[in-house]
Amino acid sequence: MESKTDARLYERLYQSYKEHLSSERSLIFIEVGNTGASGGESNAGCAQVDRLVKNLRDGGNVSVFGLTDWDGSRRSTSRVHVLSPEIRDGLESVLLDPVLLCAAAIRENMPFCRDKAIIESEERYTDLGGWSGEKWQNIVDRLQAYVLDRDVKNDQRITIQYLNNMSLNISKSYLHLDDHALEERVLDKFGFFRPRNNNSGDLMKYIVSTVLNDYPLLVPLDLLESFGSLLESDS
Repeated sequence: MESKTDARLYERLYQSYKEHLSSERSLIFIEVGNTGASGGESNAGCAQVDRLVKNLRDGGNVSVFGLTDWDGSRRSTSRVHVLSPEIRDGLESVLLDPVLLCAAAIRENMPFCRDKAIIESEERYTDLGGWSGEKWQNIVDRLQAYVLDRDVKNDQRITIQYLNNMSLNISKSYLHLDDHALEERVLDKFGFFRPRNNNSGDLMKYIVSTVLNDYPLLVPLDLLESFGSLLESDS
């Protein structure tokens, strides 16, 4: 993994969803890089993943594989896989998926979401598990417009599937935006999340521990497909 934060998130997500992955194998996630006292991470990133995987496999450990962000251009190799290639920029793009972000925002500050016209007055966090795909599409379109500061209805779309069998058309611009820039834009637009993000990855951890704990079927399937590609890799 590119960082300790990523490794911990992937491990938690894998443990939560491994029952949906048909494999006799299992995954263990280890990080590259170090975390400083301030919460920042160093010596992390794709190049470090490539180096560590090569060194370990050259040393005889043929069951080691890497997983990196797509970052707009990376391609999977036989040893280092890419998360959701050509779908999402990185892990932040998965866990800040418009569905998950919307649910987290409603959970954290429902009046704000109503004030910004992201949801209607009768819509509540406790009800969203029963929302139709049509309702979700309208809501995520409004959320993306708010985050990106423009209407997304004419954007090129990517169809995203979720574990609950829902399919939504999400703006390619939103999904392909640099994942760190997306996170910063989200924090600017939803300032009430900043106290939830004191250290690297804290907002993502919050979404995993709340939204995906309450509504596990809202996880995007492309994340599970990336786990599946690792499990199916030839040693």
